[in-house]
Amino acid sequence: RRIGYGAGYYDRFLEKNRDLRKIGIAFACQEMEKLPVNENDIPMDCIITENGIVFS
Repeated sequence: RRIGYGAGYYDRFLEKNRDLRKIGIAFACQEMEKLPVNENDIPMDCIITENGIVFS
């Protein structure tokens, strides 16, 4: 999941476009087992790091 501190622009866009593949980009050191989530959060389908691809 993506943790954002904005006005929810991505969440609203992704909610309207559920059929899109959602891919996050991050460093492997940023991976976490659990994250705080909100009911409006949209999960990523996978995350790409320098170590490879992590699928949800």
